[in-house]
Amino acid sequence: MATHTFALPQNLIALLRPHWEGLRDHHAERTNSFHQYYESALFDKRVASLLKRDQLGLFICTDSEVKSKDINELSSEQITAFVICSINGKAGEVDSLYVSPERRGLDLGSKLLTKARQWFDEHEAKSIILYVGDGNEDVIAFYAKNGFKVRATQMQWINPS
Repeated sequence: MATHTFALPQNLIALLRPHWEGLRDHHAERTNSFHQYYESALFDKRVASLLKRDQLGLFICTDSEVKSKDINELSSEQITAFVICSINGKAGEVDSLYVSPERRGLDLGSKLLTKARQWFDEHEAKSIILYVGDGNEDVIAFYAKNGFKVRATQMQWINPS
């Protein structure tokens, strides 16, 4: 099955909602300590924060080719994977990467990271970071395969009151 990877215009970011919410739910199920954080995360609030970044890149995969003249006819159901990346100053970040469960293992995540790295290069990002959520550590090997290295481990304490 051929997969097509291309940029998604920012005005169509709402198409990512069901997939982003699936990613959020995935993290909520896997986390050891941050269920409340993920359960309270809202797509619209996340999008509002992303749109404040200096640069925002959205890339998606679909099973069928979508011509640029037909991009406004695209539906969420056609999207099989996505990556959201951003830049503030010269610092790049992979904000979200999602591959639908039935498409995992087909190298879509690597294809999207390649697109994201090209976008970061075009926008002169000096570094790229990403965060791996608690309970999702099995993706570290995937990111390492794609050139990322663990630089630090961040821990967080949340006041229960």
